[in-house]
Amino acid sequence: IRERLDLLTRVADLFGIDDFSFSSYASAITRLSARDCESRRSLTRFTLVERQLQDHLAAMAHEERLIESWIERLAAEQITGESTSAVESKREALLKKAKEQRKILEATVTDPPDVTFADLAALQAANARRAAAIKAKRAQVKAFKGLPPVRSLYSIYEESFSELSWAQNLDLARQQLKAARATQMELIQARERILVKMADGSLHRDIAPPREDVRPVDLATLYSASPVAQGLQVIVGTMSFLGNCSAKNMTRMEVATPAFRQVPADQLGILPVPSQTYVINLRHRQDRYEDMERLRMRLGVRWSYVVAEASDSPLVGRIMAQVRSIREERLGTEMDKFLSNTTFNLPFQWPPSSESDTSASAFEDAHLPPVSAAVPESEPLTCATENLTLWSYYPSIPEYRILSHSRIACWHSHLSAIRSALGHAPEKATLILEDDVDMEADIKARLLSVWGLLPPDWDMVFLGHCWSNESYYPAMATERGRGRMLAFTSHIHPSRAPLCTHAYALSPAGARRLVWHLTFPLFAYSRAIDHAFAWLIQSGRLKSYSIVPSVVVQRKMGKSDVMEGKGSAWRDTLVRGVLADDT
Repeated sequence: IRERLDLLTRVADLFGIDDFSFSSYASAITRLSARDCESRRSLTRFTLVERQLQDHLAAMAHEERLIESWIERLAAEQITGESTSAVESKREALLKKAKEQRKILEATVTDPPDVTFADLAALQAANARRAAAIKAKRAQVKAFKGLPPVRSLYSIYEESFSELSWAQNLDLARQQLKAARATQMELIQARERILVKMADGSLHRDIAPPREDVRPVDLATLYSASPVAQGLQVIVGTMSFLGNCSAKNMTRMEVATPAFRQVPADQLGILPVPSQTYVINLRHRQDRYEDMERLRMRLGVRWSYVVAEASDSPLVGRIMAQVRSIREERLGTEMDKFLSNTTFNLPFQWPPSSESDTSASAFEDAHLPPVSAAVPESEPLTCATENLTLWSYYPSIPEYRILSHSRIACWHSHLSAIRSALGHAPEKATLILEDDVDMEADIKARLLSVWGLLPPDWDMVFLGHCWSNESYYPAMATERGRGRMLAFTSHIHPSRAPLCTHAYALSPAGARRLVWHLTFPLFAYSRAIDHAFAWLIQSGRLKSYSIVPSVVVQRKMGKSDVMEGKGSAWRDTLVRGVLADDT
């Protein structure tokens, strides 16, 4: 007992308390714990400040090395006989160019947004809700495969559009459409109730066995006889700009009714002119293929798929080696003279234009020799700007300046899609899509309202774009098209420098001209392909136009195949996206 009392006495002296009550010791221990926590926080802050100072010291050391290298270079140039004024003017030019490049970098690179634990918890809860909804939908689809999406009901009336007798009374049309919408909501609700019953198996016992004398027809025939279709036909008759809308191929069901007329294949495109559509899709991205099929079915269109080149394929490695060989041949031994984080121009000259022959003097990417594994790996190649202006490589160079295997593969995939279009139907316009897009539900009407404003010699039209103010130039407008422009939110502008290649259209001549430029050996695979498009437009090599705002956007729903994460920080939205409810 005496030892414990002595211990309590020493503790009381250390804590500075007069009595030996439990509350006194508890308050003293609480104060001591608070001081300990404050000390730990101070230590953490000191550690953070120390790291910041170390980073700053490293940056200052790097700048000091750069200054020393510049001093050595200026001293060497003075020794060679250049005057002080010439050296000073050259230094000012380099400083001006460095400031311009810094402004471009600051405008391009953005800080990632801060993410809190509350945000992560909310995202986790949203993902759980989406997973439950997906599970329920899968049960419905498994119970009954064949009922078309709700959005397809809007496209059924389109197939017989040319045979309608146009209504002249708008009031009557509005009344019938109002009644048709009410009936349509009843049909949709009934459809959902049927799907729920089919999912849990409660409907099967009420379904009679199919009759043997029933012959197959399209679901569209059932719907065309309903009040919904009748109301839609009346109101559609007052809107002549929907003349090019088309119907989708509906799923066949077993009913005793006449067959439905098939829609011609050349009317199942997105563009309001005879065209063909190609979608670029990697073989292993089955998730994106399914999304694009859902988009295609809801729009009621047809398109073909082009298998994209994988970044780890041997062909990409051979193309990279060929690009390196071409650059080394043009550069020779001059590369050692350039300092880190600077640019230099390689000799470049476009040959006389001969876009009609896309194979003459083209970059040979189909018959390149294999790359030997014994060849040591060199430092990465950098992306070119303008015609053939290159950045010198340095360890901390930004990722967007690296000519990666993914960018080579993306270039080859788009080039393959355009070549496929020229080989299949060279007389038609071509729409190239990537496999991560969504579109406006009324994209056909929007394009039809502005397509007539294009000049006859157009090469390219961007239906979606990013990282550029494409409304910089005034919108195209004529007396004939001004009324249409007021009825829609989409306009068409001469392109400035559009980036992103998720949706663009090519005229027949534009496709040949683009292939000719993309396969010119000094220009081929020299940078990201969207930067190549932007430079060809800026330099007047292509006559391009942009739809503003975009009618096709990137969904950014999964991992990007070209960049880290989900791609660039650019995000675009639609007024009413076809797949908006699926996210």
